[in-house]
Amino acid sequence: MSTYPLDFAGGGPVTPEDLNLIIDDIQALQAGVGAWTSYSPTIAKLTLGLGAVVAKYRQSGKLVEVKGRITFGSGTTVDGAPTISLPIAPADGIEIDTNGAAHFYDASGSRGYGRLYYQSGPAVGFLVFATSGAYASGVLLSATVPYTWTAGDKLEWHATYEAA
Repeated sequence: MSTYPLDFAGGGPVTPEDLNLIIDDIQALQAGVGAWTSYSPTIAKLTLGLGAVVAKYRQSGKLVEVKGRITFGSGTTVDGAPTISLPIAPADGIEIDTNGAAHFYDASGSRGYGRLYYQSGPAVGFLVFATSGAYASGVLLSATVPYTWTAGDKLEWHATYEAA
């Protein structure tokens, strides 16, 4: 990273050296994000059966980005409000709620949207956006919300948060 701040506020010319420093900084930031690493999340209140789970994360400093997908198969069942573990413990007081997205894909073509909420342990659960009235609200994902889950359905998530 640059050893001095670049200041173009005065309107002076940008030199080739300045541009090289900017390019070096961008490349350093891109390299620092890191490659995706697979992890096996602990999944509560969901029996995978013959379904499949793919989960990955990458970390740059204290910034963690996580994503995953559960594909329902024969014997996959939901018993309550499922949660998934995070690969790295979040910092105390971190709200993942506003940074986590969830998507629900029914094999018949229906789509649902929601978000993650911090559970504990560290784990996150899923809220489904529901519209019954004038405003959208969050309803816990369940065996019948946003629809009755069957083979071929998918549950996806993506979030960023600060590591402990």
